[in-house]
Amino acid sequence: MTEKNKTASKFKEIQLSGRSLFFMDSNNWVRVKSSVVVGYKHFDNFILFLIVFSTILLTLEHPMMDPNGTRAIYLERIDFVVSGIFTIECALKIIVYGFAVNGKESYL
Repeated sequence: MTEKNKTASKFKEIQLSGRSLFFMDSNNWVRVKSSVVVGYKHFDNFILFLIVFSTILLTLEHPMMDPNGTRAIYLERIDFVVSGIFTIECALKIIVYGFAVNGKESYL
């Protein structure tokens, strides 16, 4: 397998169309770089892993847990990190696909 084929197999081709957020056209450098990240082969798998991981962490919390305990503190910190990653994922996909009214690939 050639080097070009190895690199091509790591990324899915994303066709940028229209304007994202009404000001970023298809050759905007932020949008192009974001499409490389979103198009990475393992990006969606990583997000799905985080969803499952976050769900498992939610099952570890319960109302009778000591809010100042070690477990509660660690779960809260991990939740902030995971929520931050989800926010970054949302922002990247909105930049790449557009928020709404940008064709059938729009985020909404």
